[in-house]
Order: sequence, then C-alpha cells, then structure tokens
Amino acid sequence: MNYIELHNIAKSFDNKNYILKDINLSLHQGDRVGIIGGIGSGKTTLLRIILGLYTPTSGKINRNISNHEIGYLPSTKGIIEEFTVRENLIFWSQTYQSPIHVVEELIDRLNMDKMADKKVSLLSSGMKQKLAFACSIIHSPKLLILDEPTVNLDVENRSLIKKFIQEYPKESCIVITSHNFDDIEHMCNRIVMIVDGTIKVKEELNKLKSDFQSSLVRIRTISKINQQQSILIKEEFPNVLVKDHEVILDKQIYKLNDVLLKLIHLNIEIRDVLENEAILEDIYLRLNKKEG
Repeated sequence: MNYIELHNIAKSFDNKNYILKDINLSLHQGDRVGIIGGIGSGKTTLLRIILGLYTPTSGKINRNISNHEIGYLPSTKGIIEEFTVRENLIFWSQTYQSPIHVVEELIDRLNMDKMADKKVSLLSSGMKQKLAFACSIIHSPKLLILDEPTVNLDVENRSLIKKFIQEYPKESCIVITSHNFDDIEHMCNRIVMIVDGTIKVKEELNKLKSDFQSSLVRIRTISKINQQQSILIKEEFPNVLVKDHEVILDKQIYKLNDVLLKLIHLNIEIRDVLENEAILEDIYLRLNKKEG
C-alpha cells in the first residue's frame, strides 16, 4: 500500500528560485526510507511537503493516510518547555486520544523515569531530543517522519533510539533524514539522495551497495572496541575508521591481515569480515563527486 505519492513536485517561495524540482516519490507500507543530501539540498522542505505543511508550487500529491496517522519529529523539537517530561507526553497523548498507559510505557522503555517530573527547560539538548522522539510516536503512527532523530544524543541514547526504530512495527513506514550515514545505513532499506533540490538517486540500499563495490573492508567485532583499543589501532593505522563494533580499512592503504593481527593482539573478538562492501558515506561522496 502506498501511503503517499508525489508526482512531479516542485517548490519555490518566490516563483523564481526552486528549492525542489521534479520530485517523484512513493512511500510504501513497510518502507524504511533514508533521505540524504547536503545542507540546503531541500530535505526538510520535502518532509514538510509530505506532511502537508507546505503546498507545492506545482505537481500532484496522492494521500492514502490521515494526518492523525502520521508522526513527526521536527528538527525544532516541538515540545513545551514549561511542562515536565510526563506533562508533555500526557498533552500529546490527549491530543491524539491515545491510551494514557502509553505515557508510562514510553517513559519506561526510553529510560526517562529519572527525568519524568523535571521541567523540559532544565533538560540537556540530548534529553529534549529523546522526549521529542517519544512525543512523535505517542499515537503509534503508521507513517513516522524523523528529521535528525539521533542528533545531540550520547552513544547510549543513540543506540536506544536506533533499536526502538528498528523494532517499530514492520507494517509502518518510516522516513528519516540524517547527516549521520551510519544511522541511515543501519535503519533504512531505501535511499533517496537529493542534490540541488532534485532526486539523483532512489534505490534499495542493498542494490546501491552492490553497484558500488569498493576497496573498503569492514571488520565487524563481537566485543565493543574501547577508547584505549581505538587509540592503539589508530596509532598503527591512522587512516582506518574505528567504531564501537567495527573497523573499516582501505585495502589500497593497509593489508587486511596486518589489521586483523592487531585486533587479535588487543583481544578484540572478531565477528566477520566483509570485503569489497561499499558504505553509504563512501557512495554518497563518490556520487557527489560525479555530480560535481
């Protein structure tokens, strides 16, 4: 089922300069769509057109979903600073006529019990972000639109939000914009790349990655790589990318066996090795280079 279909959408605020041009996009039940693009590429404008907050200058929109069935996490948060965390959740649950027990369930599931009765104005930006996410899903929307859902979050809370999104009901549709390509890669199955207001790529993530074979190798680990281990790896291999559970290297720069031996020496348990697999950030940079 297509929740929303955009046909030849264009948007201009002055009828001269177009923020979006020739946008054709369908949002299906079960989709996890990652929208990527540079600052000013038109991502947020596209989200607001999908939501009905902006009227397109030209083109047609078909909607098979009501506003009540849509959840939105805006970059501006959309929470009430004078309320407590619990009061914000109660307010939005009443707005959407959601069962009141959902409030306590979200407080528990998102580890917000210690901050539940604090005023939002006293919270850190990361805690405000987590609350805003909770408010966007209080009514279990069929279409969930998330603008930078993990921004300002520490590692623990970022992992918590990503896990929540990954476990969200499969029959829903989720649209995510983020400058964190790792998040997009782990949460989405379709990629939409916008350059200068136009969709340049619209493809299944697995297909996109298979089309862009690279010299990159991903070593995934069972154990988490701690800060000291990361420093020691980078001392010997300064151009590798070290994450919590993986090390990414370029075979044109380093020998795979040398890096593997280093990880073993540091008592890092290895899960598997993925060779010639392009990562989304690398694909984006290569496509942007082509466009340039």
